[in-house]
Amino acid sequence: MYGLPQEFDCSELISLELVQLCVAEYSLSLHFGDRAAVFCHRAISVSLPTGRYKRLQVRRFTLIPRALLMCLGSRIVAAAGRAGTLKMDLSNGVSLEVHDQPGYEAYEVHLGSRRIIV
Repeated sequence: MYGLPQEFDCSELISLELVQLCVAEYSLSLHFGDRAAVFCHRAISVSLPTGRYKRLQVRRFTLIPRALLMCLGSRIVAAAGRAGTLKMDLSNGVSLEVHDQPGYEAYEVHLGSRRIIV
């Protein structure tokens, strides 16, 4: 909705380990220890090392997709923000993209005490 702020430094996410995935009725949370979390309220895409790509709408998840479970224990090796989308490349070869959606609060990034709403 608001876009990722230009001043947001995505490099702060590098080396963080994905330690927990949480699913609620209308959100998916990615927890990187006690240092950071990303709360997805709209859509997330998963790109596998094999080239397979899947865009998931975050609404009424009943199961966490296997591709996301494979990411647990992986670290962020690269991160970038462009046109509202936050892309995180993980050490297991999977890329995650959290998408902005005009008119809606699409996701939040929590880094320490900072909270960025997109």
